[in-house]
Amino acid sequence: MKKKIALLLTVIMLFAAMIPLQAFAAEDKGLEKAITAAREKFSIPANYIFTPESYIDNGKKVWNLNWSSKTGEDGRISVTVSEDGAILGYDKYVPVDHSKRRFPKLSRQEAEVKAEEFIKNVNPSVLSQLKLQENNYSSFKEYSYYFNYVRTVKGIPFYQNNVNLSVDTDTGEVRSYYINWSDELAFPGAGKKIDMDAAKKAYVDKLGLKLVYRYTSEGEKLKFYSVYTPKYSDIFAIDAFTGEKIQLNDMYYGAFGRGGEYDTATKEAAMVAGEVQLTPDEINAVQDMSGLISQEKAVETAKGIKPLKLTDEYKLTNANLSKSWPDRQQYIWYLKFTKNSEKGNERYYYASASINAKTGEIISFDRNVPYNEADKAKYSKDDAKKAVEKFLGELAPEKFKQTEYNEDSEIYYPVYKEADNDAKEFSFSYTRKVNGIQIPDNSISAGYDAVNGEITRFNMSWFGANSDFPGVSNVLSTDKAYERLFADIGLELQYKAQYSEVDYLKSSMPRNTNAEVKLIYSLKLGKPQYLDSRTGDILDYDGKKFKENKPVEYTDIDTHANKKEIMVLSEYGVSLQGPEFKPDSSITQLDFMTLLCKTLNYHGANVTSDSSSADIDAMYSFLIREGVLKKSEKAPKSAVSKEDGVKYIIRAMKYDRVAELKGIFKSSFKDIDKASADLIGYIAIAEGMGIAKGSDGNFGPKGLLTRAQAAVMIYNYLMA
Repeated sequence: MKKKIALLLTVIMLFAAMIPLQAFAAEDKGLEKAITAAREKFSIPANYIFTPESYIDNGKKVWNLNWSSKTGEDGRISVTVSEDGAILGYDKYVPVDHSKRRFPKLSRQEAEVKAEEFIKNVNPSVLSQLKLQENNYSSFKEYSYYFNYVRTVKGIPFYQNNVNLSVDTDTGEVRSYYINWSDELAFPGAGKKIDMDAAKKAYVDKLGLKLVYRYTSEGEKLKFYSVYTPKYSDIFAIDAFTGEKIQLNDMYYGAFGRGGEYDTATKEAAMVAGEVQLTPDEINAVQDMSGLISQEKAVETAKGIKPLKLTDEYKLTNANLSKSWPDRQQYIWYLKFTKNSEKGNERYYYASASINAKTGEIISFDRNVPYNEADKAKYSKDDAKKAVEKFLGELAPEKFKQTEYNEDSEIYYPVYKEADNDAKEFSFSYTRKVNGIQIPDNSISAGYDAVNGEITRFNMSWFGANSDFPGVSNVLSTDKAYERLFADIGLELQYKAQYSEVDYLKSSMPRNTNAEVKLIYSLKLGKPQYLDSRTGDILDYDGKKFKENKPVEYTDIDTHANKKEIMVLSEYGVSLQGPEFKPDSSITQLDFMTLLCKTLNYHGANVTSDSSSADIDAMYSFLIREGVLKKSEKAPKSAVSKEDGVKYIIRAMKYDRVAELKGIFKSSFKDIDKASADLIGYIAIAEGMGIAKGSDGNFGPKGLLTRAQAAVMIYNYLMA
């Protein structure tokens, strides 16, 4: 019977896709209005199959309208429309052959015009309130230009409202459009705000920086380094009128909680998903070689965790053994248990735990607590915190002694909450300290059920036990750190909406949500907020000196004959480390491959002369797989001849099999007889396509390629 019903529903949906628009009116006027709004703005092929979906956002119906070709691979269009007919999102897919990369037909500036024309068409009232976020960087790895517009009010940015678009680099068609907008907000005037100097002083006094350890991975080893970073998460700011520290609820934290904490189940799922799971035979082999505990022992340990309440009703439904992250020397058992709901009870019961497979130490556990609507919290936040600290002191006493309370963890995510100050759950986190400073990535946390008075979650992120932690006696003074913070990152006047906890939970996006808008001073967005503790330089998330994503500007090519080609390549990310290009120096194989690789579909690290051997090897492995060079030809420090430069480019274009045909190629270069016999076909093809150009009729095949000549050759290849 179920199969028949499912088949009937499928037939109905397919039939509905072909019903004229008027037929929807009898069923749902809202859907008809949404379809009409979409078709008025966009050209949608008549033969596309139509599938509607809907959901409620902040009390209002939103329609997801989907059209696709019969296979879905020949084209798809999706439009998101609110019940009042506003276009909230648009996405268009059309198949495009990207096997041949060339310079885009449109410049970024031309694509920007297309983007703003699109906004004017679908939502003209917002265009005057938008400011394009600066981004002059383009890449051959992308087939669209991306634009992010932020709402500004009286010249002050309101980052919680924005518009994102992508524009095809060749056709100029908008491929995607998303608007995040809040209606009916009142923005306070800025006439009585404190000035920037007062704001900086308030930031130092009320928010400020802290010295912490971060880490990066070098192979399977961890390296720790110290940085200055803001004490608090970015939901804290300085009130622009009072100069006081304020906390603002932000809609963007969603299921990940606040203060950067995942819930335990989410974190475990993410860790397991990112690992290759071992087969039973592989698990047995690892256990035999490494002395790891068995699955049965891990399950026994989990059943001994009293807060989990693993009665015999709970059955093991999943068990995985994986390497830990980021400490690759450890293995972790990830276990999940479920219990069938009682008859007539639709609640879902689960519990999970992760156990160190070497030591048997409990890494995390979690169980769900299905509440009734009538359940009320019986325990306060203070009660919860005392219970959590008692529990942590008993479960992991030595580690807990090395931590301090993380104030940001008070910004709990109240999963079950019906009104402000009525949280049914609390979560508290404690951060590890070494040499008197914190390691934010190392912490112990626990969750507390305020209805039943029980611990429900625990998570321990603790690694680097055998790592070196550099001393912090010779770091910059905090005064110098603040100078660099304000000079290189900057404080900015912003608007930010304060949502109530109830509205925060009701709406996935802050459209049409009543909120109080605050005028604040906060750090500018767009750069990592980590300062090297010794130099004050901004560091990226890998601990390297931060480099803005923009074209390289060279200081030594202003009068060079090939300035144009060098700068056009740089505009699209095909560049070498600056600030000097050294155009007339011979180019090394590493630098040539770096330029060429940036025109191909390589998504590894951006290699420079300062890159690690691992990053360089990864790039070369890609080039060898793609047939651009052979393993025996790898010689990063060697100079590249003109004929070899041509060879690598023709291979990148996949014309090498043709180039190696014998006796069919002719070249007009007078010195072609000096070329390697097996490369004459390569040179002839490159000459015919305008990639290789000589001087006075000569090519000079054995001559060394200069950096400028290499840039011209790659430029010509992209123009071919």
